[in-house]
Formats: sequence, structure tokens, C-alpha cells
Amino acid sequence: SGSGNKWIFSNSGLFLLDIKSGVFREFRDPFPVNDFKGDGYLYWARTDDGIYLYDQKENKLSHIQHDFCQLAKVIFYQNKNLIWFSNNSMTGASLGLNRVIFTPEYFKNYPLVSEKNDIPAVYAITKDRSGNIWVGIRGKDPLIKITPDLKSTNLKIPQYNTSEDPGALRSLNATPDGLWIGFFKELLMFYNFNSGKFTRYYPESYNFR
Repeated sequence: SGSGNKWIFSNSGLFLLDIKSGVFREFRDPFPVNDFKGDGYLYWARTDDGIYLYDQKENKLSHIQHDFCQLAKVIFYQNKNLIWFSNNSMTGASLGLNRVIFTPEYFKNYPLVSEKNDIPAVYAITKDRSGNIWVGIRGKDPLIKITPDLKSTNLKIPQYNTSEDPGALRSLNATPDGLWIGFFKELLMFYNFNSGKFTRYYPESYNFR
């Protein structure tokens, strides 16, 4: 390691050399991640505590619990999101070859501003060229703008609250100049990004969806 300590990474534990006695003793303290700089992968297993995996480049320590691996035999860390291991049951029966895929954190939770005690049912989503997310939800202010830094703003649509029966916001389509907004019934709007103004358009058919 970086501090000069000597370690053994094995399928029966992690061991640190005791310089005075010359004995590698099992190490159960928190793993010193800052002592292992690099761009590789380190791994070990414990017979009672599963498999531990350390990605040096990402500085990330992962743990596969004992219930999912029992007695690990051979471990192969293929890349940061994929490992292979073979294992036996606690009674010695072979459990075969296993593959573990770590799912990257693709998903983000975006805050939605809605009416009090109302569930923000989402009916339409689009993204403009500036990276803003536009969301159409149920409620009296159905248009929400979410900026790349996750700030949410409800935009007031004047014609929506004065229209007799616009229905729910069902369609959003971003263009370089603005945003087309279609409601379930007769209301069709265009929002201009530069002026911040809404313009209403009238479809010929009252059955327009």
C-alpha cells in the first residue's frame, strides 16, 4: 500500500502484516481506501460477510452480502460495473458461476411543484436545446420548467385558467424558438423562449387531440 504496509487479499479475509511478529493478521477495521491510490481493482471475501470490491480509480468500495455469495472461491473483477465469482454453499455444495452487474446511477429524481395534497401526475415531457426539462402535469398550473441545476418553476398560462374546458396538458414539443403546448381538448399554445409570452392557436377541429 501507499504507506508501506503489506496486505493479503484472499477469499477467506483481508490480512495485514504485523511487522513485529511477521504474522499476517486478519484486518476487520474500516478499509483504508486512501492508502490504495491507483486505477485498478482490489477484492477480497470473508466466509461470514460476503465479498468486498474496491475500485481505486472511482474510490468506491462495494459489498456483496453473504446471503448472495456464501463461500466465495474465485473472483474476477472484469470492469467497474461487472464482476464474476464462483462459490459454494456453507455445506460445501457448488453454487456455480455468478455474474454481478452494477447499474450506473442513470436515474435522477426531479422535484415537481404541484398543488397542496395533489399527486403530480405527469402527462408530457420534453427537453429544449438549453437542457431545460419541460413537464406537463395535472393541476391549475400544469407547466413546469426544470433547469439543469434542478430548479423548478411553474409557468402561468393565462388562457388555461380562462378557457372553458381545455382538458389536461397532453403534449409538449420544443423547437429552437419555443415550446408547443397541446391540451386534451381545444387549447393549443406556443410559448416563446425569448419574449416569455404565450400565443394561442386554434385548430379547425374541436375533436383535436
